[in-house]
Amino acid sequence: MKRPASRTAKKPLASRTTVGRPDSGKISRDQLRAERERLLLVRESNRQSKRTSLRALNIEAKRFGGNRRRARNIRVTVFAALLALSALVLATLFTPLLAIEKIEVSGTSRLKTSTIAAAVKNQIGVPLTMVDNEKIRSALSGFKLIESFSVVAMPPHTLQIRLIERQPVCVVTIRGVNYLFDVAGVNLGVAKGNDKYPVVSISGAPRYSKSFANAISVLLALPLSLVSRVQVVEARSQDNVILQLKGFAGQQIIWGDQSNSALKANVLEVLIKKVPKNQVATIDVSAPTVPVVRYGN
Repeated sequence: MKRPASRTAKKPLASRTTVGRPDSGKISRDQLRAERERLLLVRESNRQSKRTSLRALNIEAKRFGGNRRRARNIRVTVFAALLALSALVLATLFTPLLAIEKIEVSGTSRLKTSTIAAAVKNQIGVPLTMVDNEKIRSALSGFKLIESFSVVAMPPHTLQIRLIERQPVCVVTIRGVNYLFDVAGVNLGVAKGNDKYPVVSISGAPRYSKSFANAISVLLALPLSLVSRVQVVEARSQDNVILQLKGFAGQQIIWGDQSNSALKANVLEVLIKKVPKNQVATIDVSAPTVPVVRYGN
């Protein structure tokens, strides 16, 4: 007979425990304390970072605010200056702040200052900043003795007009009457008996005469010491200008054309000193490198 299989009773498994090793699923107090300290350090670092950021933001905000205030102050100052300038300009233009009360005239010799002042009296009451030179020029255009003028404002109420008169340099006889003329051929009026200017002998109106221009160019080229001795300048043609000196001897100077005027003047100045004033003579400097002096008629 077969024996029944022996049955071995299974013993329950005993739970295993590890002695001396902490449970890995639990956090010790030291770890908690370390983690808490770490978190505190992180929080403190964050606070410091925030403080630094806020401080930087405050500094930048103050700087930006300061710049804005300065810019605003500059704009206000510029606007106030422009406003003050505009007010001053308006006060000058439309009020009698700088209105002309007195007109002074200088530089007159043959003209009367009172006559010139009367001609521009319409400028009285006009502000100095609004003086119109063209209006003054128009008022003075009738005075042919005036060659040029300048206007000077003398605040607060004075206007100065400085004249340059035309100067006569010669006498031209027209229809039996002697008239004074300047270098531009402008008639300056009838010559007086005591006027000692050279007589220019030409035909036609001086202002448009080529002969007159030639005669004047010779007079201007002469040495100053000799100009007062010239009695007559005769411009027979463009190439033939002759000067008659004062005195009973009737000395003549043959100038020729206008070329080499400076050299002719220098040669003539040397030669004329060697010729006595009472000696009849003709000095020919038309060819200044070979001048000729002829004595007698």
